[in-house]
Amino acid sequence: MIKFYKIKPNNIKKAFSLIEISIVLIVIAVLILGIIQGKDMFYEMRLTTARDFTNKSPVISIDSLELWLETTLKESLYLTSSDNASPKVLNDDQTIGRWNDLNFDKNLKVNMLQDTDSKRPKYKMNGINGLPALLFDGVNDFMQNQKKYFTNNFVLFIVGTPGRACTNLTSGNVGVSGQNYLIYPQYEPNPSAGFGVSLCKNQIVTAEHSGNYMPFRNTYTASINSPVLINVVYNNGAPSLYVNSKFISTASASGYQIVPGYSIGRDFLTTGEPWSYGYFSGYVGEVIYYSSVLKEDDRKLVEAYLTEKWQIK
Repeated sequence: MIKFYKIKPNNIKKAFSLIEISIVLIVIAVLILGIIQGKDMFYEMRLTTARDFTNKSPVISIDSLELWLETTLKESLYLTSSDNASPKVLNDDQTIGRWNDLNFDKNLKVNMLQDTDSKRPKYKMNGINGLPALLFDGVNDFMQNQKKYFTNNFVLFIVGTPGRACTNLTSGNVGVSGQNYLIYPQYEPNPSAGFGVSLCKNQIVTAEHSGNYMPFRNTYTASINSPVLINVVYNNGAPSLYVNSKFISTASASGYQIVPGYSIGRDFLTTGEPWSYGYFSGYVGEVIYYSSVLKEDDRKLVEAYLTEKWQIK
């Protein structure tokens, strides 16, 4: 004899509630996974576009290229200072020991190095407007190599984001404290002077450095909380400053022979130096030096490339 059991309505509700909850959880998990995968796909597309843009840029085709550092190409960054230490995929927060110069002439390459892990900048996947960049801690991170002695006539391009404000904005040898030197103005004995750039949340300055001499040459005061493109043109010892492709100022010709700085993030190259002038805090995406004054059309081509690639506003 077949027996029929009556299922209570409350049990049906409980059963359906559990099923419904399970379905909702599965849908949520699928949506979250889809969002994550979508972000990963968008990042890879953005990075691929930037790499293609870099490879087709006008930088390398313009005469007198001396240094080209950037952070998107696979060959740009190595984990150690060795020349064969690059992984195929860099992960967020890895420290970088070698920043390779992309100059096509191997005899002119000046790769930026850091042998000590605790003094290396970190690779940040979303460093500058969705692209990877190097993060310097403002405490002891720096990269350097032997500087090149092209003087008085040169052009520098930088893409970076400052991590702190400067505190010394007064007159005199103002470059000697409270700065945020992305390019450090290395000391050069008279009659020469080193050149550098301090990028802060409240100002951008160019500085020169010799014996008892470290003045600001160009000064741009503003609230700077986003990535910026800095362009400095030295023409017969007179520096002109452009910020985000806008002309800021031209200073008078220096009384010194100006030597460009070749230290990124560090405030002084002498290990026994007792003063701290300002290690760089913030992100760096690209650094380009030319050893001549570029034609205006060429200068604007490089500006346009950097503006588009890094989405500078």
